[in-house]
Order: sequence, then structure tokens, then C-alpha cells
Amino acid sequence: MTIGGQVRKYRNLKGWSLDELGSRSKLAKSTLSDIENNKAMPSIKSLKRIAEALGIDVDYLFKEE
Repeated sequence: MTIGGQVRKYRNLKGWSLDELGSRSKLAKSTLSDIENNKAMPSIKSLKRIAEALGIDVDYLFKEE
């Protein structure tokens, strides 16, 4: 699974919309959408913000399943 797929998986497990994750991570909804759809590669800083918002370690976003 891609990083974007992992972000989507953990966001959906929380039951959050892109708006909710955007609000909690301080990232734009469009940016998160691009990440989830593999149209953009997030920076390390963005990955940290996403992981922190989701309450997971960054390494979970790199796991292949």
C-alpha cells in the first residue's frame, strides 16, 4: 500500500473526513486529497503532522500491507 493509501486507511479508521484531518494536521484538504490519491508526495514535515493528527507513529505510513 502506498503512503497515500495508508493515510486514507488511518483517516477512515478514525471516521474522519478530509476536512477533519486537514483541521487537525493544519494541512489543506486539497493537499491531503492529492497525497491520498498519489498525486503528490508529502514532505517529511507534512507526514509528521498527519501522523501526529492521526495519533500514530510516522513509520505506520510506510508499512506495506
